[in-house]
Amino acid sequence: MIEVTQVAELLRRLNDHSVPFLVIGGIAANLHGADRVTKDLDITSPLDHANVVRIIHALAGLHPHWFMRPDLPEIDPDSPQLSGLKNLYLRTDVGRLDVLGDVPGVGTYAQLEPRAVVGTLAGVPCRVIDIDTLIAAKKFAGREQDKMDVRHLTVLRDVQRKGENDSSR
Repeated sequence: MIEVTQVAELLRRLNDHSVPFLVIGGIAANLHGADRVTKDLDITSPLDHANVVRIIHALAGLHPHWFMRPDLPEIDPDSPQLSGLKNLYLRTDVGRLDVLGDVPGVGTYAQLEPRAVVGTLAGVPCRVIDIDTLIAAKKFAGREQDKMDVRHLTVLRDVQRKGENDSSR
């Protein structure tokens, strides 16, 4: 399980290094009001070489390593493996960060960015995919946890919309 303070530290570092990103996954569900435990911070972000280097700079001092290859040394900005990535799965001193170049079933960062909403986690501002897109992504993933998230997020969305409709009268 990743703690709120750990997520906030990762978000703050990404913001401080001007990394373009949107929060997705379990933390996005939290930001939309779901009571959900997750093991990592999932984001979508462009994975061109310059942006991947920016991400690694943002994680300086947190000893980023490849999550799937713990045998490899700490990743540095000059690492030759930072080009041509589709996804980036990292383990750091403050928790796991999964960076997706494309959110299956819903699109790339560039396609999702116009629909993003602003959220705040532990005082740290961030942009998050909107609730309808999150529901679509969870439906597409189809794992048991995702199915539970879809039910919960759909109720939250419907209650929110009902409240908006009631207040506009």
